[in-house]
Amino acid sequence: MRQLGILRPRRPPPPAPIVSANEFKELFYGLWGLMPPRIGLAISGGVDSMALAYHMKTFKDARSQAVVHAFIVDHGVRPGSNVEAERVAEIMARFNIRPHVLKLDWQGEPGKHGFETLARMKRYQALAKACVQNEIEHVLLGHHADDQVETVMMRMISRCRGTALACIKPTAWMPETYGIHGTEHIQIGRPFLDIPKARLKSTCERSQVPWFEDHTNQDASLTARNAVRQLLSEEPSQLPRALQRSSLFAVSKRTAATADAIEEQATALLEKCNIILNPKWGTVETSLPDTALDAMTTLEALATIRAITRITEILCPTARVKRSNIVSLFLDIYGDTRRPSALSAAEVLWRREPNGRWTLTRTAFPQANIRRPDSTVVTFAPNYRREWSEWKLWDGRWWIRVRHLDPSIGPVGVRHLRKEDMVQVSRHLMWRYKKGDAVGTELPPGAVRFSLPVLYMHNQDDEAMIGLPSIGISLLNRKYGGGEDNGARLIDWGVKFRGPL
Repeated sequence: MRQLGILRPRRPPPPAPIVSANEFKELFYGLWGLMPPRIGLAISGGVDSMALAYHMKTFKDARSQAVVHAFIVDHGVRPGSNVEAERVAEIMARFNIRPHVLKLDWQGEPGKHGFETLARMKRYQALAKACVQNEIEHVLLGHHADDQVETVMMRMISRCRGTALACIKPTAWMPETYGIHGTEHIQIGRPFLDIPKARLKSTCERSQVPWFEDHTNQDASLTARNAVRQLLSEEPSQLPRALQRSSLFAVSKRTAATADAIEEQATALLEKCNIILNPKWGTVETSLPDTALDAMTTLEALATIRAITRITEILCPTARVKRSNIVSLFLDIYGDTRRPSALSAAEVLWRREPNGRWTLTRTAFPQANIRRPDSTVVTFAPNYRREWSEWKLWDGRWWIRVRHLDPSIGPVGVRHLRKEDMVQVSRHLMWRYKKGDAVGTELPPGAVRFSLPVLYMHNQDDEAMIGLPSIGISLLNRKYGGGEDNGARLIDWGVKFRGPL
């Protein structure tokens, strides 16, 4: 008679290995190759960011005098989140890390639709502003390999393909900073991107580092990411091998290598384009590779699309350039033997010159009316303490700030130059000409001039132009009128062209 075996309970898997101090050191220097004098940490209180804080504590103590700041974001959507944020701040202080609790302003109740996307945007914007205030240009985030795998799965579900699956990068520029002055040099780094979450949990357990669990992350009905996380965490996995963690992680690695190759070749192309920016006019001159489309390899075509994207971003007035617009532009440039002389994409006009180079300008602004007011207007409130206003981004191209010098001046606005403004501008240029000043090259030719910014103030029921800040023309900016040399100035302004996105 056959003897039946005894059923025994399955042994739990051994704990994952910890992230050692030496391993973290290699991961850290693998990001930027240096120790910045000031470092920011994005701290959620979860096990990943607490492991990051712990390693920065021990690493900083042993290796450097760098000042480390912890930015603890309180989303304010869970009961008790403020208490949790303060407890995390206390732990950071014990780690000799300077804590800052950042409370998100939802301007009303946060809705469920698109909450994840909106929360991400507000989180990065709060981080960026805090970095500017504390003069920090390097920020560490706790994203790990599990986050990478979840993101790949979510993009697959959204039907993304190719390099769109190269999701989370180990280093990148701070995202979501459009319209926030001083953020162009802030970089983010993710030292744990190849490390599974289980290893970070073992690290905290071994070192007795507390962390906080957000139980809403376990609710699969709350967000798409929660549902994907639960699907991927099932053991044993019910997914086909191609959709299991190891396969998805390998996909992210392969597509990241392809994306890096495209970016490297695009950078090499841009170096040959001889790009010339005119920061006064807001125009760009450039060359493009003179290669026929059918002669390009796939890598060359993708790199050219990326190069065209980066050139367009110099003048694009919006936060993002749609890839579909740039692909259409690429095909218009290279897919037709006639090579059209004028094309547009992302509100940027590309005009081919007789010498083969391209001139980029802002497309024409629509005429403002009651139904469609001027969307480019930026307003500065009066400040009678003669203090500079904050920098504001106008039309995605120029940073502008003002300082009120006269208490009689109310709000000051910025809009684009209009045709009806040219009477006043022409009179001023004629006055300058009679004085013997050189004025012939100040205004750009043709319709390009109507993409320039104009500072104006309200004068009773009318507007009075103060000046054209980008080209340095001052108009009615004197208390007693009679020209630029008479009377006290009413407004000071500062202006500078925004760098590429």
